[in-house]
Amino acid sequence: MTIPPPASEADRSSDSVLAFHDCELDRQRRELRRAGQIVPIEPKIFDLLVFMATQPDRALSKDELQAAAWPGLVVSDSVFSQAIMKARRAVGDDGQQQAVIATVHGYGYRFVAQVNTVENAAGEPASSVMDATQGSDDGQRETSATQPAPAATVRARDNRWPRRVLATVALPALALLILWLYARSVGGDDTGPVIAVLPSAQAVEDEYIGARNLMARALNSPGTLDVIPAERVKRLLAAHGVADDDDARIMQLLQDAMGVQYLLRTSIQQQGDQWTTHAVLIDREGRRTELAPEPGSMVAMVTGMGRQLSRTLGTRWRDQLSPSVMSHDDFANEAMARGLHALLAGDAGAAGALFESALSQDPNLLWARYELAQAQLGMNQPEQARQLLQDIRTQAAATDPRLAAHAITSLGIMDWRAGDMEQAESRFHEAVAIYEEIGHNHGMASALGNLGILAENRGELDLADELYGQALIRFRRAHDLVGEAAVYTNTSILAKRRGRTTDAWRHQVRAVALQRRLGVGSMLVLSLTNQAELEHDLGHFQQARETLTEAGQLADANADPGGQAGVDLALARLRLDELDLAAAMELAAAARERYRELGRNPYEVRAGLLEVQAKLEAGHPGQADATLQGLPVASATQPAQIQHGLLARQVAAVQGEPVDLLIAQIPELLADNDNPVLAALADATLAELHWQAGNAETAIGHWRDALRTLDGIDEPRQRARVQTRLAQALTDTGDHDGAELLLARIENWNPGFVPAQLQRLRLARARGDTAAAQHLANTLRQLSGATSNPLAAELAASQLPGSEKTAIR
Repeated sequence: MTIPPPASEADRSSDSVLAFHDCELDRQRRELRRAGQIVPIEPKIFDLLVFMATQPDRALSKDELQAAAWPGLVVSDSVFSQAIMKARRAVGDDGQQQAVIATVHGYGYRFVAQVNTVENAAGEPASSVMDATQGSDDGQRETSATQPAPAATVRARDNRWPRRVLATVALPALALLILWLYARSVGGDDTGPVIAVLPSAQAVEDEYIGARNLMARALNSPGTLDVIPAERVKRLLAAHGVADDDDARIMQLLQDAMGVQYLLRTSIQQQGDQWTTHAVLIDREGRRTELAPEPGSMVAMVTGMGRQLSRTLGTRWRDQLSPSVMSHDDFANEAMARGLHALLAGDAGAAGALFESALSQDPNLLWARYELAQAQLGMNQPEQARQLLQDIRTQAAATDPRLAAHAITSLGIMDWRAGDMEQAESRFHEAVAIYEEIGHNHGMASALGNLGILAENRGELDLADELYGQALIRFRRAHDLVGEAAVYTNTSILAKRRGRTTDAWRHQVRAVALQRRLGVGSMLVLSLTNQAELEHDLGHFQQARETLTEAGQLADANADPGGQAGVDLALARLRLDELDLAAAMELAAAARERYRELGRNPYEVRAGLLEVQAKLEAGHPGQADATLQGLPVASATQPAQIQHGLLARQVAAVQGEPVDLLIAQIPELLADNDNPVLAALADATLAELHWQAGNAETAIGHWRDALRTLDGIDEPRQRARVQTRLAQALTDTGDHDGAELLLARIENWNPGFVPAQLQRLRLARARGDTAAAQHLANTLRQLSGATSNPLAAELAASQLPGSEKTAIR
């Protein structure tokens, strides 16, 4: 039997033209024409205009417009305002004339121009929009909304935000770099039916694993079929405990996770120089079609399978396989297949030898050259890999642009890891242009996401937001939940940097939910760790501990040293807020050392800065200074460098350096900064320096400035830490009521915040409230940090008469 081909995306899209004033929005060609002339317009602005024009004369709120143009994202007012301005300019409108887009003050915007739907030359219009001056009998306007299409890069920038941003809690997780490992094994052309090759029922040692992967790659011909290889399917089935013979469950799982439309069970055998394959194609209704190409060479087997698949599905098939994917020489193909098998088994050395053997028979087998580069990276031979990738970039440009883009992206990641961010960005832009031209959504999504991380590291937060949004759309088009989850992790980190902790938590919860469905080990560890840190920031300490326990168990089970380091660092933050400073120092030092061994310098700096903070609070400025001096701060991000500078000046003040000089250095350190979180931290640092110099009133003023800044953003933990320190200063200067008010606010956030409890003990002693002081002291003595400063020192001062006789429960 023959399985009917799925309906194409084009069949469901609208071909009509929306006409208004002297403008036409041609949705089929994605063109804006004004007075018959094509107007250059960014894709995002085109989508925004289409959305508004399909709902004429209706007041559209800012939230509604943002949800339509940036689905699933929160964008800044600056990006939104620039988009409206560009839309008006494109249609000949402006903020004064407002003949097309009128401002609805305090609410949003309204498309006031009369809109007519014009039949496109390609056929009948798919929908119609009534004129803005007309209405139905019941007075309600009939409108037809269109979903906005994916956007291309829009370099929108919000000048209110700095080019250097604080990273006190989270550094950009390089999650999308990890995705490149998945991109190597995924189809991703997204223009043909999506077919998942099911793993063999034979043992893992099946000698034809590499041959099946090679066949999947060869079948994945741009514009024809989108084939997901068996090894990727196998990971997903194993993560969910789905039996390999439960077709209905497998289809549902793969459809949800990857947009799969068909399952393909294959059996490959070799007898002499003859290759045979037998396959069963299964559709979503469970219908089965037998496929059995004639025996022959490996190339003949693959082309025969492609021919039968395309005939069954009603698609085209190119009989001539690309020489970059499969060779005319079957010995080279066999060596390539065995090399893929070895690489999947983790034997980079054996894989490299087999790929070299394949290339000795056929130097034009460029995919073998690419896989050899990956094997060399696995053998820690980056220079050899770089040369191979550069050769592929040149040789594949004309014959296999997808492979050329893969090589360029790999080079970009290598440049990134070597610290050459400008070169990395240039490579990613080059790859994006190629992926867009050939319609490879998965590769484009990965490159866009990495560009987003680079923009974020530079402090171009609006641009990063836009790039992440584009990556998310592309991953959705490629039916890649792994990619979606990675983007959500990065948008979470971006929201955190902007002082939007609750939004950051929501994004991270989405990432974790997707990764739980997929069973993605290392990425799930990263996401759980980030989620725990956000729960900590929101005051949910117990929930954060539980999340970290799960992350730690998963990191141990996967032997994931980076994940283990991240868990240690998050635990160190918790211990810091419990005033268990000895444990905080130990955990942060362990994380720092592990990151150093892994060569992750930015993370090593982050762990080191937390270790310094713990040592400083424990009263060990000399040790803090030694740690600061040993950090590779030059390779850290600019935000981390700023935090390093602030901590260094606090350490120097405690060690006796002239405070006036240190205070004078702060403005230079924060030149051109207007990030509120960083500004608050700088004010808190200035307060500490003035307090050290005996300028109590000035110090208290700076702490109050820090709080005023933090009150405008969603950063509850940072606010609580500053409030606690100010409460201590107010207690010391006799403003007990002021201290009480601050402590009460902290308790509304988290009643168990140990630094605040310690200040309440000090306040009770200052007020002479012996009973309250004893009760608080007994509570604090039960904590693990009670044996180290500052808890130990304060508890020693709280040995009030009779307190030694009080039982600890």
